[in-house]
Amino acid sequence: MLCFRPVLSGNKALSHKIGHVMNEQKTLEFYYGTVNSAKSMTLLAKHHAWNTTGKNVCIVKPATDTRANGVASRIGISEEADIILSSESTLKHHVDLLKDKDLILVDEVQFLTSEQIMEF
Repeated sequence: MLCFRPVLSGNKALSHKIGHVMNEQKTLEFYYGTVNSAKSMTLLAKHHAWNTTGKNVCIVKPATDTRANGVASRIGISEEADIILSSESTLKHHVDLLKDKDLILVDEVQFLTSEQIMEF
């Protein structure tokens, strides 16, 4: 799971490149673990916590993960993905959706290409 949180100072707008915000601070959190170690559950809990405080959250997942249309945990909770990335698509195709997000959560990041990961 990858968690990207742009923290804007003031009311600055996103530039044309994703991940580059004028006068920004960014936080990148990477959660990893073995199978059945609650990575997706952690992502879903973070999504819920931020949503309940009124923050704009985006869930991204690779198209190669075909288990669900979103993120699903083994304990039965799930959430639809806002962006499903094929190996040919980039986040630049979704800049309008991402520009107002307070938090971007990426599940199954190991299935993204290195180019897609570098966009964060």
